[in-house]
Amino acid sequence: MPGREPPALTVVHGAAGMGKSTLLAQWATSHPGDYSVVWISLSASTAGRFALWRAVLDRVLDSGIAGAGARLADIAPASPVAHTLRASLGRGLAEIPGRFVVVLDDYQTVRDSQVDDDIIWLLAEVPSLSIVISTRDAAQLTSSLARSQVEVVVIDHDALVLTSAEVTELASAAGAPLPAVRGLHAVTRGWPMLVRAELVELAAGGRAGLGRNRGLGAAVGRIVRSVLETAAPEQASFILRISIAEAVPLELASALTGEPSAVAATRFAELEAKALGTLNVESGSEVFRFHPLLREEFEHVLESTSGEDETALRHGLAIWLSDHEQPLAAVRQAVLVKDWQLLDVIRSRHGSTLTMTHPMTYLELLRTIPDDVMFRYPGLQLSRSLLSVRRDRRMPASIRHIGGAIATLAAARNAKEENRSELSRLWNRGILMILHRLGGRADAAASAAAEVAHSVESLTPDDRDSAGSYVALTHSHLAITHLHLGNEAEAYHHAQLDLEAAEHYANEWEAVHAIGLTSWSLAAQGDIVGARRWLETARGAVRPDGWKDSYVGTGYRLAEAIVALESFDHETAERHIRALDFHAPTIEHWPFMLQAEGMIALTRGTARDGARAVAAIVGARRRRSMFPHVDQIIASTRATLDSALGDSAGAHVNDGSNANSPVARVAMARVALVEGRYEQALILSQLPAASSPRLTAESLIVKSLAALKLGSATASAEALSSADALMRRYGMRQPLMLVPRKLLEEAVQNLGTRLDLADVPDRFGVTRSVAALTRRELVVLNQLTKTSNLDTIAQELVVSRNTVKGQVSSLYRKLGVTNRADALVVAVELGLVTAA
Repeated sequence: MPGREPPALTVVHGAAGMGKSTLLAQWATSHPGDYSVVWISLSASTAGRFALWRAVLDRVLDSGIAGAGARLADIAPASPVAHTLRASLGRGLAEIPGRFVVVLDDYQTVRDSQVDDDIIWLLAEVPSLSIVISTRDAAQLTSSLARSQVEVVVIDHDALVLTSAEVTELASAAGAPLPAVRGLHAVTRGWPMLVRAELVELAAGGRAGLGRNRGLGAAVGRIVRSVLETAAPEQASFILRISIAEAVPLELASALTGEPSAVAATRFAELEAKALGTLNVESGSEVFRFHPLLREEFEHVLESTSGEDETALRHGLAIWLSDHEQPLAAVRQAVLVKDWQLLDVIRSRHGSTLTMTHPMTYLELLRTIPDDVMFRYPGLQLSRSLLSVRRDRRMPASIRHIGGAIATLAAARNAKEENRSELSRLWNRGILMILHRLGGRADAAASAAAEVAHSVESLTPDDRDSAGSYVALTHSHLAITHLHLGNEAEAYHHAQLDLEAAEHYANEWEAVHAIGLTSWSLAAQGDIVGARRWLETARGAVRPDGWKDSYVGTGYRLAEAIVALESFDHETAERHIRALDFHAPTIEHWPFMLQAEGMIALTRGTARDGARAVAAIVGARRRRSMFPHVDQIIASTRATLDSALGDSAGAHVNDGSNANSPVARVAMARVALVEGRYEQALILSQLPAASSPRLTAESLIVKSLAALKLGSATASAEALSSADALMRRYGMRQPLMLVPRKLLEEAVQNLGTRLDLADVPDRFGVTRSVAALTRRELVVLNQLTKTSNLDTIAQELVVSRNTVKGQVSSLYRKLGVTNRADALVVAVELGLVTAA
């Protein structure tokens, strides 16, 4: 084993029973080096990437080597920050003073290959760090080691087996007579566990098992039988009852066995003295762990002899684990005893931790539950569906169908549970609201949101204490739902309540989520002044590490992009939207990201590229069921880009169902203005008084320009003055870019309005529709520059006169004219033909 200067990576590789953990434990407690050692015993509960690094961080912090106020305390290695996890770990571990070694025992339980790459990356980035791994399967590290440049020492099977002299020495220490152990090394091949089994046999008066089955399983069985047969009944019962847990603190041992803590501590010491496991102090408590092979055998004996007692034990263990913040282990126990109601309670208490820290392991457990059970517990079904989306990195259509079925069942269930507590109703209604939102059922989502808001307001102080951070989470989902419904003011209200609850319960993740949602809701409705204030708060929030690039940072990034676009800073806006690319395949906010993408392209002056990108994304991701507001945002974005290109854009938003939608009306008004249909633009620019500042400002500008073209100078001046005052009050500039610059300049000149257009990009130079003239129409247009005679044109193009007549009519319609002379004037203006 490493001495004073351990290599970057040490891999202790050997089969079960080779004594790897014993070897490492002896070294860890007696190493001569000038460095600290932190030990982590891995298990099924730390099989996933996030759970493993959470365990490492907890042990490093518990050890005290990081020091007070360490950055590591701010790191929450969970799925929202998967793509920035390494950088966060590197920054935190690099701050630890002096050299230190992290021991990862039983590494074969790790099931995420990204952990291998994490380790190699960290060793390269943190020179003061060394890692020691014990594993039964070295193959899992091979590819990562091959790519690495770190110093690696491998201790394999040959180095772990006992020599003949060592076997004889152990036998002598055990009091076995020399004749009885002759040939013992050859029989056991030097495997420590087999040697131990034979010595147990000798202690029981046998012949070292020379004629017996000498496999590892048989050896473990002999050790377990010997322990149980020689132990007092109380000690044997103690061993079997605690074997159902991977790690057993004193408190848990007392809960499982009924023994006082002092008695349990004595029994722990006896078990360690018999080399049945290891006893460590973790977080101020003694924790005993059996050797994994022995625990499996003890557990098997318990299952075969205890019956109902074992079920009761596991039920109690699940509750204890849930109460002591070990939700994944609690889920395992609840699944084993098929206690679905208890499982749902664990889900409701620890859903966030389960889905963030143990996503794939939790998903595997949920997938073992029968479908008929799932339909009785919509919260479990929702968790399974969302985790499947995360695993597949896409939003499958099945979400909608599952959501519809669960929503119906959950509604029926709620109707039958009038006697349930308000907290229970809040959980169920919250699930319903999320499912309706994911399924695109706007009316149902709005109704569910109203019920959820009522439920959370009706909670008693005791219920609020029981719910804890769930109150904050509820408000965040209410804010998100209202953003998707187009109710930005209501979203702001719930974002503020989210922040208040998050701060009360000291939930840093939810607090920064709330700040982001607050910024986004203000920016979306056009209150750029308010959004900037909250963005300053967000920019200064460094805890928890990496939050801005996580899912909870989406609102913050969108707000930053919107605010940057108000000053026409497309580079900053694009940087923030690009930071969300990791989340794009799974996040439900993709339409808002798409809207920002479109406005970035328009501001940059690449509307054609933006229109193509938006069309491609919409074509790939379009769902039949979508909130009208979200649908209108997409349609409005496409219409704006197409209008800037001089294309006919009305088809994107001219839908009868959108007639009263402010978003759609403003978009259609802009299209009509660009196409020269001023009366229609004026009609469409009339919005409800309660519309957001942004939509109001945009509609007033359209109204002013349309009124001016129709000869109503007074009405035009009033509308433009109101728009200018509104934009100044809220810090908006973008509405000035969304109409033809030529018309704005005309208004400023004719009305004498002091409107600052100095930095406003001119993106709507075309004021008539030239919607995708076909190649044949362009040929006909060129012929019209030579002659007005349709027969001549038909003869030249070798087609019938009626064909030419139809093409000319289509041409006039697209150019917005009714005769040849006007058509040629417009064509010259648009650069379609050259002046004669």
